[in-house]
Amino acid sequence: MKIISWNIQNFKTNNLWLQQFNLQYDMILLQETWLFNYESNLIENSFRDYKCVSASSMPNYRNGVKGRPYGGTAILVKKQFENSIKEVDSSDPRLLSILLDTKKGKLLVINVYLPCNSFQNDDLITEYFGAIESRISKSDCMVIVMGDFNVSPLSKKFSELQQLCCDLELEVADVNQLDENSFTFVSKSNGAVSWIDHCVASKNLINSVEIPHLCSPSDHVPLVVDADVECIQTANNHVAPRSLPKIKWKSVSLTRKLEYCYRVQQQVRRFNWNICDHKNCSSMNHQAIITEKIKLLFSILQVSSSFLLPSNKKRPYKQEHGWNDHVSVHYAEYRCAFQKWSDGGKLCANLYSNMCLKRNRFKSALRLCRKQKKMRLHEELVTSYEGKDFFKFWDHVKKHDHVENPTSDMIDGVKGSADISEYWAGFYSEFFNKPQSKMYENDVNEYISNTGQNDNIIILEADVNNVIHALKSGKAKGAEGLQSEHYLFACDAIVPVITKLIHSMISHGFVPNEVMTVLISPILKKKNADISKSSNYRPIAIATTFSKIFELLLLAKCENMLRTTDNQFGFKKKVGT
Repeated sequence: MKIISWNIQNFKTNNLWLQQFNLQYDMILLQETWLFNYESNLIENSFRDYKCVSASSMPNYRNGVKGRPYGGTAILVKKQFENSIKEVDSSDPRLLSILLDTKKGKLLVINVYLPCNSFQNDDLITEYFGAIESRISKSDCMVIVMGDFNVSPLSKKFSELQQLCCDLELEVADVNQLDENSFTFVSKSNGAVSWIDHCVASKNLINSVEIPHLCSPSDHVPLVVDADVECIQTANNHVAPRSLPKIKWKSVSLTRKLEYCYRVQQQVRRFNWNICDHKNCSSMNHQAIITEKIKLLFSILQVSSSFLLPSNKKRPYKQEHGWNDHVSVHYAEYRCAFQKWSDGGKLCANLYSNMCLKRNRFKSALRLCRKQKKMRLHEELVTSYEGKDFFKFWDHVKKHDHVENPTSDMIDGVKGSADISEYWAGFYSEFFNKPQSKMYENDVNEYISNTGQNDNIIILEADVNNVIHALKSGKAKGAEGLQSEHYLFACDAIVPVITKLIHSMISHGFVPNEVMTVLISPILKKKNADISKSSNYRPIAIATTFSKIFELLLLAKCENMLRTTDNQFGFKKKVGT
């Protein structure tokens, strides 16, 4: 089980950094969330794949609070392990704990945020050490205590923590496994560093500990551990990464598009996007920074557009085609007649006869409307085609003549959606990762050397701007969950950032996996083919929009150096098959 602990210092402003960790960790421990009790839903809304348990230190009233926000802790557990949570103790926001069922037995996880290590808080810290010891003694099981202890290995209070570990047969895993010069806190005032975030656990329970240093707004650094335990998953519950609904950009107003661009611009300005662009740099640390910046850009675009997502509210009914033109008048007359009959106590025979007459006319109009539906649709298709309004023409086709692709609950003998998904993943992984032939490798290398390499490929902001505006709209989302419109309508805000990222990628000869990941969807070759056989499907790869931008930029710079045989006719400009 992978667990990350982080003093985030305000969840509202810094949750973007957490977005890049989504689904990488089985459990996330947060300190200093700075949320009221009524705002706890903000965490679950941002991480829908996790079950959230939180405790607030803020007052319960909604009126203005003077001074700086403070405190608050939260524990996020993947929803596939939700049923493993047996007990929750949120009585003290500085000591939030949960009890989990694992394959090795029960596991107590305590998320701590202790007071600042000062003379005034000396007794208070000792009391909290006692409270931790009390919870552990009552549980009598495996233990992981992580968070902001506010005590460094060189402080006197750390000796008390070590004594606590000795009495309960625990260990301070991070101090035992990491270098003595490690740190988890950087002072914003003077740049001083200290090691105040720790992981206390049962002996031999923690396999590894790491401190991923991020350029985040928080003055704390996350602490990541790999625990030698495995939670019990919910039976028959295959949890896939959450896919946000597709934004219907055509129906988004210009005002809301400008608001989206403004939100992206505000978020981009909060971060430093300067990256090494020295030619042929091979620093692994720089590659990690490039990956981190790419993830951050994806998160900014996703979060900034979240207010444009379609509402979950569904219409209670589907209006008949042609209702407004042929039925609505008769329906209004019937409702009016019914209301008059009802207001008269439903006793007047004349009002009742009039109501029945209007109702019969309404029903007749409705039946005729449904009967002539196909004829009206065909007339609309012909009118839009003859008027050369092809956008409206295809819109009618998609709305009224769309037929879903048939699906099968069994592929090559494999049943169940989860097992079929894993089967397809293995099938295409083996298919696309076959060893490539090196027959022509020498010829290609010789051609490149003879052609002459342009070592100084310069990508201008104008080039990036042109490529983004050349992207096709209305396409499917890639693995990063973004459409081309995410880039198009935030173009002014992100062009400088993308230019720097691509320059750095070219300089380092490195492209992050987050950019190159594709979604593969099996599509049936023929409608009358056997849908239960994998051989009757062809794969469709959906690339990330960022990779499309990158490839189009490279193509524009290298197109003049690319040559193909005259015998090739497919996939070439101005040549048809």
